[in-house]
Amino acid sequence: LAIVTRAFPPDVTSGRETVIYNLWRQAVQQDDVTLISGWRYSPRYLPAGTLPIDQSSASRIINYARFFFTSALLIRRLRPDVVLSNAIELGPVAVPAAVIVYDLNFGQADAVRGKQQVRRALVGWRVRRLDAVITISHATEVQVQALGVVSNRIRVIHPGADLARFCPAAERRSESYVVICPGRILPGKGQHVALAALGRVPPEVRRRVQFVIVGYMQDGAYLSRLRELAVGLPVEFHTDVDDIAPFYRQADLVVFPTLMEEGFGLAAAEALACGKPVIYSDYPAIREATGGVGVPVPVGDVDALAHALTALLKDRDRRDALGRAGRAYAETHYGWAGVYQRYQRVLERLVSSRQQG
Repeated sequence: LAIVTRAFPPDVTSGRETVIYNLWRQAVQQDDVTLISGWRYSPRYLPAGTLPIDQSSASRIINYARFFFTSALLIRRLRPDVVLSNAIELGPVAVPAAVIVYDLNFGQADAVRGKQQVRRALVGWRVRRLDAVITISHATEVQVQALGVVSNRIRVIHPGADLARFCPAAERRSESYVVICPGRILPGKGQHVALAALGRVPPEVRRRVQFVIVGYMQDGAYLSRLRELAVGLPVEFHTDVDDIAPFYRQADLVVFPTLMEEGFGLAAAEALACGKPVIYSDYPAIREATGGVGVPVPVGDVDALAHALTALLKDRDRRDALGRAGRAYAETHYGWAGVYQRYQRVLERLVSSRQQG
């Protein structure tokens, strides 16, 4: 098995890197695996034995071309039985290949994503040429079908969560509230919406809140804007942390105010795994990821988010009930061992079909 990815943690960290890391971790325990990975900052961040591809150019076109041609060359040399790619930039290969498609938001809020039709067309052109497409939700499956991929070539496999790492902490008794807003620091994740909502929480509640924005810093200008918006509010910022799990565990409540049509909503799933109630933007994929556990609010609706925050912070019994339900759902649906077994079945069918001609 060759696992091919544009990026890998800790060199780059986002939901898709988290997914491919955990799939790779399962695969190396069971299969003969070679990792082919791009790197942005340093190849030293990649696991030993990885075949690296330079993705450090400021030009997206140069990075795409490097990945396209180099990945194809490395696959020809390796001659694996099958390829699992985390990137549509995978070059043409002569062996069966499956690609994971996460979303079609390109890291941008819905309001500005209309400019990305060329990129959507490119995604469609590439994925139609691969043997199988694995989407991380039924919501993404619908979008991929709209690109012209026939339904019998698409498989839906939800991501998992590391249930040992993302787990409930000992019960915290305090008169204060810790609210975390996890996710990459970029406008599409909607941290500014969360800050605006916090400003509308009644003062007698807000003065007891410790609001924590935590995640990989992707947009420095946006972070500066958030710091300005946070003046006078009880807000902390933690960027590029080594481990986000402790932030979930210390929280009373998790807020996920994304403005992007997420492919799954891994932050919401990780909150559930930690036994935390989550308020999330009401997108189909996030409802799917949470199994309906949590509190959905209309996308970008500051007043609705402020109301949901206030109501949950005042209602410990409801927070506890949602937390218990979330952990139970995560234990049933999010174990990585079971997720990788579903990937194995897809890959094995590809190999078998190719052998049978």
